Amino acid sequence: MRMILIPWILLLSSCSSSPSSPQFPKETGGDSANIAAPAPPVWSAPRLLRLQREAESRLRAEVRPKNCETWLKELTRLPHVAGTRRNQELSRWLANTLRQFGCQVEVHTYEVLLPFPLQVRVEMTAPTAYSATLREESLELDLDTAHRTILPFNAFTPDCDITAPVIYANYARREDFEQLRDLGIDCGGKIVLARYGRIYRGAKAKIAEEFGAAGLILYSDPADDGFVKGDVYPHGRFRPSSAVERGSILDISTCPGDPGTPGRPSLPGAEQLTFDQMSSLPSLPTTCISQDDARPILENLGGSGVPEGWQGGVPTTYHLGEDGTVRLRLQLEMDYRLRRIQNITATLTGLRAPDEVILVGNHRDAWTHGAMDPGSGTAVVLEAARVLAQAASRGQTLDRTVRFAFWDAEEFGIIGSTEYGEQFAEDLQKNCVAYINMDTAVSGSKLWMSGTPHLKSFAAEVLSSIPGEEQGRSLKDMMRDKQGAFRFGTLGSGSDYTVFLAHLGIDCLDLASGGATGVYHSVYDTYVFMKRFVDPGFRHHGRMAGTLLTLLSRLGRSQVLPLRFQDMADYVRASAEKLEQEDASLDLGEFVALSERIRKAGASIQQQVQGLVQKDMPLGLQLDLNRRLMGLSRRLLLKDGLARRPWYRHIFFAPHPDKGYGSDVLPGIRDALRTGDHALAQKEARRALAALTDYVRGLEELELFLSGK
Repeated sequence: MRMILIPWILLLSSCSSSPSSPQFPKETGGDSANIAAPAPPVWSAPRLLRLQREAESRLRAEVRPKNCETWLKELTRLPHVAGTRRNQELSRWLANTLRQFGCQVEVHTYEVLLPFPLQVRVEMTAPTAYSATLREESLELDLDTAHRTILPFNAFTPDCDITAPVIYANYARREDFEQLRDLGIDCGGKIVLARYGRIYRGAKAKIAEEFGAAGLILYSDPADDGFVKGDVYPHGRFRPSSAVERGSILDISTCPGDPGTPGRPSLPGAEQLTFDQMSSLPSLPTTCISQDDARPILENLGGSGVPEGWQGGVPTTYHLGEDGTVRLRLQLEMDYRLRRIQNITATLTGLRAPDEVILVGNHRDAWTHGAMDPGSGTAVVLEAARVLAQAASRGQTLDRTVRFAFWDAEEFGIIGSTEYGEQFAEDLQKNCVAYINMDTAVSGSKLWMSGTPHLKSFAAEVLSSIPGEEQGRSLKDMMRDKQGAFRFGTLGSGSDYTVFLAHLGIDCLDLASGGATGVYHSVYDTYVFMKRFVDPGFRHHGRMAGTLLTLLSRLGRSQVLPLRFQDMADYVRASAEKLEQEDASLDLGEFVALSERIRKAGASIQQQVQGLVQKDMPLGLQLDLNRRLMGLSRRLLLKDGLARRPWYRHIFFAPHPDKGYGSDVLPGIRDALRTGDHALAQKEARRALAALTDYVRGLEELELFLSGK
């Protein structure tokens, strides 16, 4: 689902949003002797560090980029939308492959609501007649583009048959509709034409409906990812004029997962809500078309010229269309039914702390062939599983359990992972150390990493020990902004970490290697495209697999969980100060005071842990300490969830409703402020403060516990 064209929105980071491109070595595996050794971490005994680093180097050296290529070729051989026969075939293939590696494999089956298109028609009825072809041209240089794919559509749109005038609304963001309103243009009863980009397509539909639109048509503008950016496929990386971006418009900012069973798993036979009761279902008819099909509409639109910044790349002058010259007929008919999906999990049981589980995941379903999204992530996770299983067969088992997960139906609304998280919530909250997400692992060379503040320093330390292409420089060096700070993004939603972070309170990392391309969610996201323009030698895949293995090895062998609370203190303070700047009526001074208590207790804990790991630390003490550390993140959850969207329970992490993917700041408070409900904002502030106070109390109790050791 995630689109790696721009970095995640870094709401609270001082880092640059235009990172420099990391460089990759020509050969995967083998470390540069000139990279300075990282400072000893506080979570493992010094006598173990050398052995652990040597083990990590061996794991990286065993990565075979050619394996990633072989697996990607199989994964992308045919389109495999969730709920289709080909996706079920890939389930069996994945399970058999993982069993051959030596993993313990489980298949988790759910029955979820998935709509497929029966009819999608977009017809211009005035001032001239035109019917959208909705056909993506096949290419002689890439025969996979000739495969039959699902009709381009936006999943979870309601059915409709409407005819109405057209208004052009730029990106269909809230500020775009507000600008139209300020210009005296009413979208009520109109079909809105808007370009993809900037925010989640489901947020566009929700905002358009709020401003009275009767329907929404989304298209890919060449100014964003087409010929304006560079040569189009098959001659370059950018979007051909006939390409259509499919995608879901489920309201994931309200609740991801199966809309019929919010908060509980959609096991076969589970009771489903009625359509009227499904709060995440959109109400605005919405569909998608190509640049080719949008062009006749844009060429015929009359009315006012567009505001500054609204002109796109279609070779015509853009107009707003308020004169009603262009009328469209939109006919949509969907086949809504329960369809079977399957998650595949593969487990390598830990040696000394088998109950402590590191979960690694990526979805395997795709809108078409899915070479970048999600095939690159699936290939990388498979290679990491192979290498780790091979090491375990030689007796080099990690201390903690690693579970690899291949989620289904992510593209429809983060469904497979959400159902799994809801089914195994109690076990995950008790035992899951962290979740690592690898969605679109390779769409370019720029390394992105986002996550929870507890894991920021750990992530930086791991990247500092992995070589970059330049002699003596690490991957961390390649991820610095212009001021030299380590870039580390804030998680919102849009991929499979959502349930683990925002519903279960598990610390998460999200890792990807991105770049500008134009084939997202189209028939052109193929193996041939990957091979020609994204990663010809599959060395970026190899680098990502090596990075993942290093994360798993270090997290799986550390005596004490590598959580750093000073980073959390910075995050809490920045969150409170940012929200106070946005609304002068708020007084969040108590949050700032608590951040200082977090900083003080965190420094003390770090010092005490450093002393403990200098000597032989009994296993029983390690297990007790780590259990306490794991429980701290869960204290940041609200039992009844956020007031306006109760599925989201974390006081700090939820997607911004107007963006869908990007993170919000103290979302319960901000939700209330958006509607001008200051009484609710104060109530949500008190609830968040109580949860944060409980977290600080747990931290200080841990400090006392350690002082007695």
